[in-house]
Parts: sequence; structure tokens; C-alpha cells
Amino acid sequence: MKKKYLYSSAVILAFFLVSLSIFVHRDRRPMQTGQLQLQIELGQIMPLMAAANAWEGVRATAKLVKDVSDAIDALLVSLESSGAFRQTQRLTLTSGNYKLLIEPSANISITPTGTGTATTYTNKFVMWQKSDDVKVLELFFDSSTDRTSGNGALAIWWPRKFDSSLQASSGKFECVTRLVSGNKAMTCSWSEGPFVSGGVTKSGQLEAAEQSSDSTIRVKSYVRLNQSSFCSDTTDYYALAFISKNASPYYTTAEFSLAGTSQLSATVLASRGYLCSLAGTNTLNYGFFNTAANPNATDSSKYFVLDASTTLPGADYPATASVDALFATMSSGYPSKGTVDSLASTPLDFKDSSTAAPGF
Repeated sequence: MKKKYLYSSAVILAFFLVSLSIFVHRDRRPMQTGQLQLQIELGQIMPLMAAANAWEGVRATAKLVKDVSDAIDALLVSLESSGAFRQTQRLTLTSGNYKLLIEPSANISITPTGTGTATTYTNKFVMWQKSDDVKVLELFFDSSTDRTSGNGALAIWWPRKFDSSLQASSGKFECVTRLVSGNKAMTCSWSEGPFVSGGVTKSGQLEAAEQSSDSTIRVKSYVRLNQSSFCSDTTDYYALAFISKNASPYYTTAEFSLAGTSQLSATVLASRGYLCSLAGTNTLNYGFFNTAANPNATDSSKYFVLDASTTLPGADYPATASVDALFATMSSGYPSKGTVDSLASTPLDFKDSSTAAPGF
């Protein structure tokens, strides 16, 4: 199957993920402050888009959502296994190169970047570098057994502090998970990119949400690019929306837009999107995928079925009209041009300024 390439040029649309896991071990002695032993491992941020195909964003975003969800789950499970949040006292301790704070019943009010709504979280977990007391991670949550229970969970981290080879010296990454109308949802935000060599992402935001009424997962993302060479404009933006059936082989329908500042208008997020200065709609839309299509491929044909078509390749694929409706929601709210511009002008940072690193 012939692939359509983005505006006749090789394009790297760099998203990234963090594979983060914390393995917790506790001495058999009665636990007291400083005796909780934690071995912390944070995996390297990896580039997700290294191909020219316009649809790499679908595979990359789906992988990011899964990996970040799994990472937060693993972190919460590890903290639960440690028994730390079954204690009543505030714990401060060291582990390897880090200082740690574990505070049950913190009841702290935080406004996640991905929602804009003040939220009270029951517990908090914070990490600092031992060498200079620089904060590297904050985690706020209600339940250590379920990242969507109560008010959910909020994680903020500084990737370069866990991998000095990364390009973004100050860039932070934030993900908030919660229930929205009874459905699981996650919004991730980032700023001060690109994070990897060759990347083009300046700031961005994505939201993934389950939809129980039709057993789908709905994903939308809006990215401000770090360069304007794609559309030859002051600033370029990339928007993507797709809907996947929430069962194997995950039938997926997707659409995207790429536009510069002077081209941004209501048409950019209209039906079938927009592609730089080309007149009319983005004729590369729509794209169709499922995990049974070319599953062993190592290039951009993996999971790819068809694009540049308004006709569904089968009755199992989500309707293009539904994807249009999801795409159009990015005209405001989270994510949107407004949120990624705000992230570019006021970069992400840690939320709890009231807690200093332990003095040891």
C-alpha cells in the first residue's frame, strides 16, 4: 500500500514517553522515618516519531498514553506495596541519589495544567536530587491502588534530571488522570521542548478518554512545533484526533491538520482538517488502522490500512463524522492552540512550592 507523505517532505513529529517504575523494598524491622528503603529507576525518554509518514502520530500517541498510564500505575502499586501510605506520619528519607518525602493525608489543593481546575489530593510523594536539593518529581493522588479513584492522580517530573543526554534542560512533563462522567481520562502536557535530538515539539497537550457508551477510546492532541519550516510561517501547529474501538484489533479512524499562524482559522479544525497553504481540505484524511494489519512491520506500514479516503474500509471503524466532532472540540479548552501557546509562554513547573527538601 502506497503511503502519503506529509507535504512532500520528510517530517519528524517528535512525541516522547517516559517509562518510569519504582521498586520498593522495606526492611523487616519496625518501620521508622529513614528506614523505608526504596530503589528508584526511571527509564530514558525515547523519541517516538522518526518516520516521514503523516500518520506516525497515531501510533506514537497511542503508545505514549499506554506507557504513561502503566508508569503511574506501577508507581502507585509500588508505593502501596511499601506500606508507606498505611502510616499516619510524614516520612522523609533518602534512596540512592535522591531525597524523598512521603506524606499521607496531605490534603493539598493543586490545579493541574491539563484541567485548569483546583483539585484536592489526599496524598503526596516528592523527590529531590540529594546533591543539590533540586526537585525532580511530584506525585499527588487519592488512592495508591487506583489512579482514577476519588480525584485521581497528578504526576509532574523533570525528564532531563533522570537522563542528562536529553536536549530540554528545563522542560517538564505533566499527566493528570481522573474520571470524567464515569469514564477514565488522562491529559498530558509538556513544554520547553524539543526533548530529543532532532525533535520539533516545542509544547503540546493531549487528552485520552474512554467512552463507555460506544466502547471506544478518544484521543486528541495539539502541538506547537519548534520550527516553522513545515508551512513557512511564524509558528507551525499540528493537531491530531482519532477514535479507536476499545477491543482487539482496535479499529481506528484518524485525521490531522498542519498549519502556520497566518493560516489558523476555523477551517483548520473543520471537517478533514487543513494542510499548510494548500487550498481546501487536507486530502490525506482520513487514516484507518487496526493492529491486525501488518503487525510485524518495522516501518510506517505497521497497523496501517488506508488513508486519503472518506469511505470506511469496513463497518467496524468509527465514523468519520465522530472524529470530525472530536477534532472540532480543540477549538477551545484542553487541548487547543490556547493551551499550547500558554505552555510556550509560561512553561510547566512543579506545583507545590510549600515543601522544601529534607535537611539531611
